[in-house]
Amino acid sequence: MTPNVAPIQVNATLSIKEVRFISFQLTDYAKSNKEIIPTEKFEFELNLQTGLDEKEKLLSFNLSGKLFAKNENIKYQLAELKSLTTFFILNFDEVAVRNPPQMVGMPNAIMNVCCSIAISTLRGMYAVQLQPTIYSNAIVPVIDPSLLLPRPFPAL
Repeated sequence: MTPNVAPIQVNATLSIKEVRFISFQLTDYAKSNKEIIPTEKFEFELNLQTGLDEKEKLLSFNLSGKLFAKNENIKYQLAELKSLTTFFILNFDEVAVRNPPQMVGMPNAIMNVCCSIAISTLRGMYAVQLQPTIYSNAIVPVIDPSLLLPRPFPAL
């Protein structure tokens, strides 16, 4: 039997400071393809870099999303989109985690919420960019943001 452990409650006061569309590019293959691809044949690969600016109280999520078409055992890259979503955390010092003391991080709950917003933002950007193409049925799926997040600290 596991002992009862009370969940850590985190009350962060945050706002979205910046949402930036960095780039979008269709590959040569995507530009030359004329066949509509069924939705189930699309695959997205997301890569995340996070950043903390303790002085400015900022938490940033730099996301890169690659779109692929799967055909049997072959994947063709169709596009890549890059975005940046930055959050201002008013009570940064109150919610920041230091473990070890010289290393600063954010609790998992804050990281998950902010990462979810960043992924949703990327999803919307992809929808806008793909809308005028034959790939408009490619939608970034709903995913568990914790799958992308680094874990420099013990689970908090």
